[in-house]
Amino acid sequence: MNVSTPKILLTGATGMLGAHLLWHLLQKGLTVRATKRERSNLTQTERIFSAYNDSLANYSDQLQWVSGDVLDYDSIEKAMLGIEQVYHCAAIVSFSKKPRRVLDINIRGTQNIVYAALKHSVKKFCFVSSIAALGKETGQQLITEKSPWDKERERSVYAQSKYLSEEVVWQAIKKGLPTIIVNPGVILGMADETNNSMQLFSSVMKGLPIYTKGGSGFVCVKDVCRAMINLMESEIVNERFVLVGENLSNKDLLFLIAKYLKKMPPFINGTIFLLYPIALVMEFFAAVFNTKAFIDRATVRVVLSRSFYSSQKIEKAIGFTFTAIENCVADLCALLKRKR
Repeated sequence: MNVSTPKILLTGATGMLGAHLLWHLLQKGLTVRATKRERSNLTQTERIFSAYNDSLANYSDQLQWVSGDVLDYDSIEKAMLGIEQVYHCAAIVSFSKKPRRVLDINIRGTQNIVYAALKHSVKKFCFVSSIAALGKETGQQLITEKSPWDKERERSVYAQSKYLSEEVVWQAIKKGLPTIIVNPGVILGMADETNNSMQLFSSVMKGLPIYTKGGSGFVCVKDVCRAMINLMESEIVNERFVLVGENLSNKDLLFLIAKYLKKMPPFINGTIFLLYPIALVMEFFAAVFNTKAFIDRATVRVVLSRSFYSSQKIEKAIGFTFTAIENCVADLCALLKRKR
């Protein structure tokens, strides 16, 4: 492999967002060093590149894979040699996996990355957080970067892990690490079917009968990648930015997906009285047969919650515009139908 010395380090390149970001960075002619755990494979990354009618094999002169695990500080420090910019995408996005694993990867993994970045005097660092790490607002107010975090409010383990990992990053900022933090909404884009948002599309394709009246902020994966790169190329440092293209109810999103997949939309309102008993049964059988529950109580809490967000800060800061979610859904549904 003939790769010039990369100046950019990307973690999480085998995950959904990381793989999309990798493609966008390579399109700019940049050289990238990407970390990969020894037991990880490139199946999802290849699939995502194929969604762009492209292949990883086309970038042997721009891409350097190195062995690196965010929980192994020595491997991360070695990967950081000569690096000027870091995009830290590696994380577990889950509301139902074992808490210890989520906390370890998302918090301790971030600690290792920022410590190594500080040691090697990285010029700029981009941390992918989440809207789950933002505070809440009362009434009809939209949630922003400044919405206060209420420590007394019940939160998912994932939300806590992203909030605490942001705290780690803010401490690194105080020590001199120039940083951009992004808080994407629910990211929509091509990925493996194990991805949370992709499960929505596959469920509708199979005839999902239930919707909920919860809602959230959604964003196209291409927009998240563009925003991260634009912010890293700007003079802006030590700021956080909400990345939400549109706020939608879960019902509206599911109906959009059904429309473009040409499937029957869900028709049963999934209230807490319907979904909680189902979740309890699913959890019981999952425990008995040592499998993953299709739906559990943590997931029920998420799909019933309703939080809406404002992206005005990034729109004003760099004149950023978001893709309409309907266009994003239409494109993804067309791609999924071609891949069947």
